[in-house]
Amino acid sequence: MKLFGWIRDLFLKVLKVIKPIMMAVFDAAMQILLAKLKDIATESITKLATTDLSNEEKRNQAFKDIKTYAISKALTFDNSDIYLIIEVIHKQLKKQGIIK
Repeated sequence: MKLFGWIRDLFLKVLKVIKPIMMAVFDAAMQILLAKLKDIATESITKLATTDLSNEEKRNQAFKDIKTYAISKALTFDNSDIYLIIEVIHKQLKKQGIIK
């Protein structure tokens, strides 16, 4: 039991050191991306959740919706950033129970 407590304490100490570093990784650019695309991503994902499309088709359609919106607003983002937004918003909506 002492070994488990020692490992747990070590893990908690390491976590305290790593957490600020991980927060820095999630930098201002990602926060701006979230702010600019959150509404359209939420709308698209919520709408697509009720369709009979496969998960891949839903992801692709959400990507198209967000990319079209970004282009119309003269916003430029990497495709990987848009896919990341889709995953973040999807996870958030599932956690809140808005979608299944």
